[in-house]
Amino acid sequence: MRLRYLISILILTGVAIPMGGCGFFRYAVIPQSNKGPHGGAMVLIDERVSRYVEFVAMPQGEEWLLQLYAYNGKMKPRDFSSYARVDITTNSDEKVSVKLWDTKRFFLPWSRVGHLEAKVKLGDVSQFKAKASLFKSKRNFSPDELYFEYPY
Repeated sequence: MRLRYLISILILTGVAIPMGGCGFFRYAVIPQSNKGPHGGAMVLIDERVSRYVEFVAMPQGEEWLLQLYAYNGKMKPRDFSSYARVDITTNSDEKVSVKLWDTKRFFLPWSRVGHLEAKVKLGDVSQFKAKASLFKSKRNFSPDELYFEYPY
């Protein structure tokens, strides 16, 4: 009799915890109307630890400089834990993909906070849509997907 109750409790626990635990991993990505400190588009990733992400695109002739900055809830800069991939779609349906890497060279406690950046050849483009896949670690299979448009 006791063994039957124990088995029932274990089965219910094995089903209830994974199904209920999935609710803890849900979060919202909220676009912000205000521009960020560098003049780019901002989104709020509302997780257990909220953070803001700013997307900046600067034309430099044929090449464009793409940058991602991260801020905590009090708008103080913070580090990214990994890299990002940005998929750009122009108005002429041309698609370009680029990985953004951390600019922080040394991971020492007193070194400055880094951001992600890369250069990409887009040519003379006046507007585009960008999907930034923000990876939390090098083996992350479910990145945060952030959507931006240029001009902001």
